[in-house]
Amino acid sequence: MVQHYKPTYEFGPFLLDANERLLLKGGQPIALAPKAFDTLLVLVQNSGHALEKDELMKAVWPDSFVEEVNLAHNISVLRKALGQDEGGIRFIETLPRRGYRFVAAVRQISGQPSALLVHEHQSIVIEQEEDVSATSDVARPGKSRIDMRVGIVSLLATIALLGMVALYLLNAGTTKEPTVQPEIHSIAVLPFKPLIADDGDEALEMGLADSLITRLSSVRRLAIRPLGSVRRFAGPEQDSIGAGRELKVDAVIEGSFHKSGERIRVTVRLVRVADGAGLYSDKTDHPSSDLLAVQDRFTEMIARALVPALTGEERQRLARHSTDNPKAYELYLTGRYFWNKRNDEAIKKSFEYFEQAIKLDPNFGLAYAGLADSHVALGVSLPSTEEFIKLKEAAEKAIALDGSIAEPHAALGVYLDRIDFDWQAAEREFKRAIELDPNYATAHQWYAIYLEFVGRLEDAVAEDKRALELDPTSLVINTSLAERLLHAARNDEAIEQSMKTLELYPDSTSPRGLIAQAHIQMGLLERAIGEYEKILAQDDPGPAVLAALGHAYAIAGQKERARKITRQLEAMSKSQHVSVHFLALVYASLGETDKLFGALFRAIQQKDPTLVAVLPDRRLDPIRKDPRYQEFLRRIRLA
Repeated sequence: MVQHYKPTYEFGPFLLDANERLLLKGGQPIALAPKAFDTLLVLVQNSGHALEKDELMKAVWPDSFVEEVNLAHNISVLRKALGQDEGGIRFIETLPRRGYRFVAAVRQISGQPSALLVHEHQSIVIEQEEDVSATSDVARPGKSRIDMRVGIVSLLATIALLGMVALYLLNAGTTKEPTVQPEIHSIAVLPFKPLIADDGDEALEMGLADSLITRLSSVRRLAIRPLGSVRRFAGPEQDSIGAGRELKVDAVIEGSFHKSGERIRVTVRLVRVADGAGLYSDKTDHPSSDLLAVQDRFTEMIARALVPALTGEERQRLARHSTDNPKAYELYLTGRYFWNKRNDEAIKKSFEYFEQAIKLDPNFGLAYAGLADSHVALGVSLPSTEEFIKLKEAAEKAIALDGSIAEPHAALGVYLDRIDFDWQAAEREFKRAIELDPNYATAHQWYAIYLEFVGRLEDAVAEDKRALELDPTSLVINTSLAERLLHAARNDEAIEQSMKTLELYPDSTSPRGLIAQAHIQMGLLERAIGEYEKILAQDDPGPAVLAALGHAYAIAGQKERARKITRQLEAMSKSQHVSVHFLALVYASLGETDKLFGALFRAIQQKDPTLVAVLPDRRLDPIRKDPRYQEFLRRIRLA
C-alpha cells in the first residue's frame, strides 16, 4: 500500500511536521493544542499571503461556526509558543480588521515523515466543552526522546487517542465544572468585543465588563482590576494574554457578544495568563434588554472556577441585586461608562443616565452611588461647594438603600474631609469602604490623601502603593503616588515614579509638573523653572502651573515675574474658581502673609473644597511658624 506523507516545513529555528502534527525547536517538541496547530499549519502553508479572518476560520474549523475570539486566542498562543514579542511581527503579522499573514521565510524540506521523536505526556488536561466555540485543549510536555522509529510513534499515538476517547465517553452527559490552581489571585475582566465589527457598541462592551467586575469584587480573595485599568484594551484586535501581562494579573476574562434583533448572545472565557490555558468557558442567549440575566449566568460559575470553595457570605454577595429592573440596570451601566471616561463633558452626561435609572427604580442604591461619584469627579475638577453638598445627599441615600456598597462610603469620606473637616468620621467612611471592597483602588487612593491631610505621610504613601497594586495603569493613581512621595520629602522616589507615569502617559503634564516641584525641593531652581516654562509653552496656562511657576520665580529672586503671575491669578479668580491653595503659594513666596491668611480664612467660611490642599504642600512650610497658622488649624479642627 502506498502511504502519502504530508510535508515538513522549516522556518527560523522551527520544524513543522504536518504528518506527525508536531512543532519542533532544536529537536525538542513544543506542545500545541490541536486547533492552535491547525491554525499555524494554515498560516505556514500560505506564508507571505494575507489570510482573511473568515477564510482562516473556515480552514481551521471547516464544519463549525466559531467566533473571532477563538481565532484571536489561537494567534496569541502561537505567538507565545514561537517566542514572538507581543508587539513584534517576526512570524505572524496582524492585518487590522482583516486577518493575519505569516511573514517568516518558509522552506518545504521533505515529503517524508520526520523520524524524530516520541513525546511522552506526563499529564493531559482535558476540558469538557459545551460547544466548539469554546475550544481549549492544553497538553503539558513531559520528557522527549529523539530518533525513535515511526512505528513507536504510531503505537503511542493510538494508545493516547484511545485513552482520550475513553475519558470523553466516561464524562459524556455530565457537566464538568473547571477549577484552577490556587495561584490565581488576580484577574482582569477585559472589555467585551462584538462578534461582528459593525455591531460595535462601546457602552455595551464596557458595561458587560463593568457588571462582571462589580459582582466578582464581592469575592474578597480575588484582586479585580477596575474598569479604568482595562478600558484601553478595548477593540477587535485585543490581545488578551498581552493585556494580562501588562495588567500584572494571573488570569483574564475575555468575552464577545452578538446582537440579533431583540436578543443578545454572549460568550465568556477565563484564560490563565502564564500559559494561555482556557480554564472556563460558557455562553448564553437572552433578550438584549435583560443584561441582569446575562450577568447572573456567568458570575457565580466564574467565581466558583476561580475559588472552588465559596463561603455562604460570598454566595449571597454574588447573588445580590441592587435592582431587579433590567432597564434601570442598563441605564446605570451606561452612566458608569461615561463616568469612567473621566472628563467633564462625559461626567455631566453620566448624571443623565444615573438619574434616569433612579426614576425607573427609586430604590436603586448603585445608581445613587454612581450619582455620588459623579459629584465627586465634577466637584474636584470644577471645584464647587454645591457639588459636594449634592454628593453628600446622593451618598447618604445610597448607603441608606444598600449599606454593602463601598463606593458611597468613600465618596462620603471625601465630603467629610473637604467640607465638614470631620476627620474622625471621614476616616471611618474610608475604612468602611475598604472593608466592604478591599479591591476598590479609588477608596485606597482617597484614603491616602486623607492620611496626608492629617499629617500621616508615610501611611499615605503605603496606602497609595496599595492602590497602585490594585490598579497599576491608572494615570490618577500613578500621579497620586508621586505626589504623596513628594510631600513626604522622598524626592528621588517621586521623580522615579513620575518618570514611570510618563512612560504610560507621555502626553500628561502632571508628572512633569511633579518632577519640577521635586527639583525645587532639591534646590535645582533653574531646572524647575525651565520645566514649568516648557509645560506652559505647550498648554493653556492653567492656574496650577502658573502658581507653581510664580512660586519658583519668587524664590529664585525674580520677584517682578512672580508678581505678574500673582496679578494674573487674581484676575482669573474673578471669572472662574482659582484654588486658594494656588493663591497661597504665590503669596507665601512673595512674603505677602496678610493676603495669604486673609484668603485662607475666607475659604473656610466659603467651604472651599480645595482649601485642605495647603496642608501637605512642603512649599508652604515657611508659613507654618506664623501664629495665624495655628488659628487656621484650629478652625479646621486640626489644632
